[in-house]
Amino acid sequence: MMNQIDYIVIRTLQSAANLVVQDRHCFEIYGFDVILDSNLFPWLLEVNACPAFTPSNEEDYVLKCGLIDDTTSVLDLEGRLTGYEKRIGGYDLIWNDGPVYANSNDCGYSLGIEDGPKLNSFLGGAF
Repeated sequence: MMNQIDYIVIRTLQSAANLVVQDRHCFEIYGFDVILDSNLFPWLLEVNACPAFTPSNEEDYVLKCGLIDDTTSVLDLEGRLTGYEKRIGGYDLIWNDGPVYANSNDCGYSLGIEDGPKLNSFLGGAF
């Protein structure tokens, strides 16, 4: 199920790449709404270009503060990143029209091929 959600998010972002402003001096945060059917099959409901950041409870507060913290890490205002990172904060990275894959000894989600490449994904994983 988590692989399928990864696939939905990656393919949605790839399909809209020409609509996103390609300026390294700005960024957008998207909110993906996914629903699961009775067989735990994920369906994309919508993508929010302006998701709400007002927390509704304590767990939501922790989630959204983490998102803001991770976003400031990606901005790298202090110049600490090398450009070779496989993960920054809790973000999954997509680069050059595809996902960044985990090293063979890293954890990650298989693409359905035994001993094949694994997505370097936090989706559904523990932080």
